[in-house]
Amino acid sequence: MTASPTADLDRLLEEEKAALLGGNFAHLERIAAQKETCLTQLAAAAPGSATLRQLKKRLQENQDLTASALRGVQAARARWAELEKVRDGLTTYDLSGKVAVVPTQQSRVEKKA
Repeated sequence: MTASPTADLDRLLEEEKAALLGGNFAHLERIAAQKETCLTQLAAAAPGSATLRQLKKRLQENQDLTASALRGVQAARARWAELEKVRDGLTTYDLSGKVAVVPTQQSRVEKKA
């Protein structure tokens, strides 16, 4: 950390943005702990309004990226769940209108020399 909490926070926000864009979510936990320290120091330093506006803009950018990453992970999980359902069997309706599951067979590839 440097002597300036503003510079430290700015650097951390840039790291956070790179981690979000790169999908390096494990790195975010370390950054979060450091951001908390910087924000505490920043509150004590009482920076000017122009500095706060700039930091707010960067924080909002990263918050939007975080929300997008979360939506992407949730979409991937939902897609994976759908693929699991298809693997287990096809859901359809029988002649009486009740839900029926038609089991799917796993295809086996046989290699012949």
